[in-house]
Amino acid sequence: DPMTMADERARKSLTEKKHLKAFNFYKDERSYEEVDIIVDSPVDFDGAIKNAKKIKVGRLTLPVVSAEDLIRMKKAAGRDKDLLDIKELKILKRLR
Repeated sequence: DPMTMADERARKSLTEKKHLKAFNFYKDERSYEEVDIIVDSPVDFDGAIKNAKKIKVGRLTLPVVSAEDLIRMKKAAGRDKDLLDIKELKILKRLR
């Protein structure tokens, strides 16, 4: 239940006992439309929003986490996929 994440004690329990770092919302028929909710992050919200890049999409301007903050979050996750993503992000940063 996503409302569980609104309860600080429930979140703390999930991060400590189940080692939950994030959870994902998606619809089977449109799995490409997904949202990751980071529960345990080495980057706090205030820092992330301060460093965010502003991306214009149509009439909207969206804050997108900076490459540096994304790399810090992926290092903390430490999964093989995240470590590969870090290598690719560093290559992309050098190409700019």
